[in-house]
Amino acid sequence: MKKIFQLLFLTIGMFSFSSCGEDEYTDKEYAIPYSTENSTIPSTGGTVTFTVEGEGLTANADADWLTINVNGKTITATAPANPLRESRASHISVKAANGIIQLLSVVQSGLIAGPDTYNLRVSDNPDSYVVGMKADAKVTVKSLSDWISASINSSNDKIDVKVGSNNLREERIGKILFTCNDITDTLFITQDGMLFELETLTPTLYSNSATSRTIGVQHSKEVTVKSKSDWLTAAVVNNQIILNATANAEEVRIGYVEVTSGDVTETLAVGQFDWENGLKGNYYLHYASLSNGTNWQKMPVVLEDKSLYFNVRNGAGENYRMSIPIKMDNEAHTLEAGPCSSFIGKYVDVARGEMFIFFVFRSNPMYWSQYSADYSSYGDVSLEIKEDGSAGIRIDWSGTFAPAEYKIDAWALDAHRSIDRKASTRMGYVATYYFPYLEKVDSFE
Repeated sequence: MKKIFQLLFLTIGMFSFSSCGEDEYTDKEYAIPYSTENSTIPSTGGTVTFTVEGEGLTANADADWLTINVNGKTITATAPANPLRESRASHISVKAANGIIQLLSVVQSGLIAGPDTYNLRVSDNPDSYVVGMKADAKVTVKSLSDWISASINSSNDKIDVKVGSNNLREERIGKILFTCNDITDTLFITQDGMLFELETLTPTLYSNSATSRTIGVQHSKEVTVKSKSDWLTAAVVNNQIILNATANAEEVRIGYVEVTSGDVTETLAVGQFDWENGLKGNYYLHYASLSNGTNWQKMPVVLEDKSLYFNVRNGAGENYRMSIPIKMDNEAHTLEAGPCSSFIGKYVDVARGEMFIFFVFRSNPMYWSQYSADYSSYGDVSLEIKEDGSAGIRIDWSGTFAPAEYKIDAWALDAHRSIDRKASTRMGYVATYYFPYLEKVDSFE
């Protein structure tokens, strides 16, 4: 038994020695010596050369873009231009006459092609721009927008861009198609909209005498004006529109001036009336009786120098004349109602008895007017065309609460048991007028 095991170990040892010998021989046989100075082909195309120490050599490439030539022990691999940005690689299988095969590797760089930026912002005026680029091959460009032209310079390293005038306020985006071999990119051109801003579209002349007014206009293009009313002239000087009106024999009138810049035309509705004397008179106070702006009603009021007079009727049918303080600034042409918490009169309710009424503001969220006792509601005077074609006066009221900024959207009559207004004397609201505005009328219906 011992001899059998010795024989087995001897046989295994001989087999192992024999295998090692074959591996060493095989490595030597397949290691065909070769040399090359460079195995990388540039993106523009070219040739690399290998020198292989073998006899009866043949070779072929894995990739169809690589052309192989064998001349004795010299093997050349030639590639055309790489049309893509990605590099590419291929093996060359070299076979000697004795059947031994060697694999050679060839890499071709990706094509370098592209503008320095893909997003160019330009002004609204016509102008020329240059966009740098890098390209290993010939580049072509094509504008896809009729307001843009583009070309490549003779050095093939810059894109010359020309843009037309943008005659609208809105910016616009154009495209230039960039092509190099199989690479296609898009260069986006964003052009600013033109500047054309008027100080107001409803300027008012506050005198019935021959008078004038200037309106500011910001612009990046030429501005022209054309009056549509024979009593009104207009001219442009730098950043101002100068309006001149003849004397007005009517109570109020509205004329029109067309203001044009680029392809945009705005119309000024120019009103003329006598502020100091023409603003006073009969008005309807329009208001919504519900906070959601529905159920609109109106009541007659009279605007005088320092007050807005109106009547309030109680449940017994008795009328009480009250007046909201009004401050008219004839120099600044402004109106203020209030201030808030002003005492405006007494009122006797059938159920609750005598009440002292204060003029206050309401807003949403609800604030009791003690927080804004020193604030007024401001009147925005505008002229408008009525249904019958005549011109009329409208006054919208607004304001803010302190300390927080809350828009005033309602007037209210706040009732107290005594003239000493405080939380403990408060009885509640007698009336609330949501979204109030005044409409001047000749007489009441």
